[in-house]
Parts: sequence; structure tokens; C-alpha cells
Amino acid sequence: MIVGLGNPDGYEGTRHNIGKDFLKYFAESQGLSFTKDKLSGGEFAFLEVAEFVSVIFLPEEYMNNSGLSLAKAISFFDFKHVSDEDILLVHDELDLPFSEIKISCGKSDAGHKGVRSVIETLGSKEFCRLRIGIDEDTRIPKDKFVLQKWSMDEMKTLPAVYEQAQQALMLYLRDGAQEAMSEVNRDKH
Repeated sequence: MIVGLGNPDGYEGTRHNIGKDFLKYFAESQGLSFTKDKLSGGEFAFLEVAEFVSVIFLPEEYMNNSGLSLAKAISFFDFKHVSDEDILLVHDELDLPFSEIKISCGKSDAGHKGVRSVIETLGSKEFCRLRIGIDEDTRIPKDKFVLQKWSMDEMKTLPAVYEQAQQALMLYLRDGAQEAMSEVNRDKH
């Protein structure tokens, strides 16, 4: 299950929504469309890669309640026996420079309230995360910064960021978390 964290309608194009916005971009590039079912807790699409079918899921709740939507989805899809390691969250990361991509597994929420909500709901942090750097402007409170729209320069860069994230996601789906972390997290300088 690939989960794009973000806020509901009206927050598209903000830094905090990069996880959800990226998965919409990704789904479109794969020719997928989303279905909405109130019982599922959000919107979903199915993706087949390397003989496995993944659910791409966009929670309907606000970021800080992402775990509630995820719990509904796990029940809706009858994923009771799916391990936490089979869940990949895609989200914004203040601690990474804008456009940097990292994959991590089994880490703490590091202050990200959407990730915290998922950890609290699952009772575990043993899932993986595709973290997309949004940088941080220390002159602005974090809660205000993440809800800002992208600057014009950042918007010009976003397609390249999404392509990089797409490559990381496909690597994760084809070759697994360890291989993806080894490749994606490698210092490119």
C-alpha cells in the first residue's frame, strides 16, 4: 500500500501536500485513475508492478489524522494480514533540502504529525517512507511554511522532483526497500 500524505481539497500545490500531489502525478503517468469510496477512507487506484498489485491511497482526513484514513483503508481492503513493511508513506520532509529524495524504514516520526498519526494508529513504526525534501525557512513558523504554495522557481523544478520520486518509487516496488534505500540514499555529490 502506497499512501500519499497531505490535506484535503484546497491544499493542492502546498509544500505539505507534496506526497499526495506526487502520487496524483505518478498515477496519471501510469494511466491510472482514482476511485473514491466513503468506506475506504479516501481515494485509491491499483498499480501492478513485478507481478504484485499495490494500492495507491490518498487519505481523506487532514494530515494530522492520516492514521484514521489508513485504518479505514486497511479494513476496507481487508489488509489485516498485511505487514507494516508493506506500507510506504510518501510525504514532505522539512529536514531535507528541496528536491532531495530519501527512503527510510522503521524510523520515528521526527516531528511530522501525519507520520505520527500513522505510527499511533498502526502501533508500529516499521513501515517505509519516501521522503521528499521541502527544505525549511527558519524565519517562518513550520506550521505556516508547510502550508505555503510553491514559489515560481520551485514550481519549475517540481516536474524534475516528481520524476526523481517516480524512479525511487518504481525501484522500491520492483527491487524492495533495501535495494531502493541503497540506490536512492546514496550521496550523489
